[in-house]
Amino acid sequence: MNRQQIEDKTSEWLAALRDMKENGVISSVQYDAQQRNVKAWWYDRKTELEEGADKHD
Repeated sequence: MNRQQIEDKTSEWLAALRDMKENGVISSVQYDAQQRNVKAWWYDRKTELEEGADKHD
């Protein structure tokens, strides 16, 4: 997965969570927890990309 795909997927997931919260599908507590999970996933993928780039330099 490249950086753009990671950014796109993260944006897609965050938008879906926002929609679910606005429509009452999930609570604010669930929204906050899932948002943290998505951001942690984003950070992990970003770190993997950077570490991979460091190995190729």
